Amino acid sequence: MSKGFSKFIVILILLVILGFVVYFVFFNKEDYTDLSDIDLNEYTLSSVKIDNEYYVNEPQPTSGTLVFKNADGNELKARLKEAEIEGFDTTQVGEYIMTISVSTQSVQVKYIVKYKNVEMQIKDAIRLTLNNPFELNTLYILCYDYNDSIVDTVPMSSLDWTNLDVGTTTNIEYQATTEFNDEYLSFDYTVGYIGYGYTYNGIEQTTSNLFVINQLVINAESTGYLDVTSFVGNTSVVNEEFNEQVTWEYVENYSSNTKFLRLLNTSGQTVGEYYFETNSLRLYPNVCGNNEVIDIEIKLKSIINE
Repeated sequence: MSKGFSKFIVILILLVILGFVVYFVFFNKEDYTDLSDIDLNEYTLSSVKIDNEYYVNEPQPTSGTLVFKNADGNELKARLKEAEIEGFDTTQVGEYIMTISVSTQSVQVKYIVKYKNVEMQIKDAIRLTLNNPFELNTLYILCYDYNDSIVDTVPMSSLDWTNLDVGTTTNIEYQATTEFNDEYLSFDYTVGYIGYGYTYNGIEQTTSNLFVINQLVINAESTGYLDVTSFVGNTSVVNEEFNEQVTWEYVENYSSNTKFLRLLNTSGQTVGEYYFETNSLRLYPNVCGNNEVIDIEIKLKSIINE
């Protein structure tokens, strides 16, 4: 490339930059009048040019334009920062109305508050429980504010997901989708008996004992693991423990229209049943210091992709 051509390119770039500067300085500026120079007996505040969309915790706007008109249709403009703003609040998402006032004149402006960004807590495919994807109760959408801080967590179960089908077990990954905060969200999932491989726990307090499921794992190969501890009252004194590998079998009771997993210990004896409808593990008597049936609600532990 010759020196002359290089010099031409540099000059061309400088001319383009100069053109942008001239445009924004002379042709793209508001012709503002100081508010003190506007006769409010002649001119009326007719409208306000201002953003109507804000992020959670975003500060009150300072840029904007006040538009005044008189009876002849003449127009004057003043800066928003010279007015008073009431009703502006970005602490929560929603639709609101703020009032912008100049002396005794005011205009109401509708605005919305949304999250700056939302993202899925999970990155990998989720394993959901057959007929009852309760895992979504403890998996969240992370919501960020104006300062890029997490200000809210929305359970995935509270959203309306398209193509979410947990009616049959499957190792094939499907994708569920939804729209939230004007953004498209999706996640991949498979369906198994209690998630397949995840760790679950639960607590149940009776009149005499505290029963704690420390770990419940169900694998796709009809195997699993159950770790239960019972305590005397609500103290730390251990009453009895059950800590064994288990096998399971899927049962459909057509007479009662219930579906459950029967858990068997290493001796082939039934120690419990997991019920999909109630999302609970029923411990049989004498499994862990219990002389009666104990029903314990199952919850997903926080670590989901191990």
